[in-house]
Amino acid sequence: MSKDIEDRQRELDLQLVKDAVKTLDKYFDTVQIFCSRHISNETHFVQDGVGNWYARYGQIGVWLKVEESKEVERLIEDRDEDSA
Repeated sequence: MSKDIEDRQRELDLQLVKDAVKTLDKYFDTVQIFCSRHISNETHFVQDGVGNWYARYGQIGVWLKVEESKEVERLIEDRDEDSA
């Protein structure tokens, strides 16, 4: 993929995320969206958000803790299944 096409894809990705944030902002106090895709063997990351920064930051922290807990539980279950 050429550099121009990659740059255009990145611009389109960002616009899609910004449009989604704008739509969701009509219904929610805070919105934060993270997206990624592979373009030419590189990970392209797009993010945007709106609303109280501290609330969004706190939500991200809670999400990380919940996801980490789920992963630990999954690893323990896998280990227990392997040892049975």
